[in-house]
Amino acid sequence: MSTISSFIAVIAVIAVAILFVKSDIFIQDRATVYHPSFRSLRNVLNATLNLAYHFP
Repeated sequence: MSTISSFIAVIAVIAVAILFVKSDIFIQDRATVYHPSFRSLRNVLNATLNLAYHFP
């Protein structure tokens, strides 16, 4: 279970890193942080990390 959880967490972190690199808008416009899609993505990342921590 730990390998699956950590693998999913790594995928999510890489996806967020790619999102940050791809969107220069994030640096220029603070409103991007409050964009619904960004917020849902952050929620998914938090949930994934919580699962990874709760099921070592």
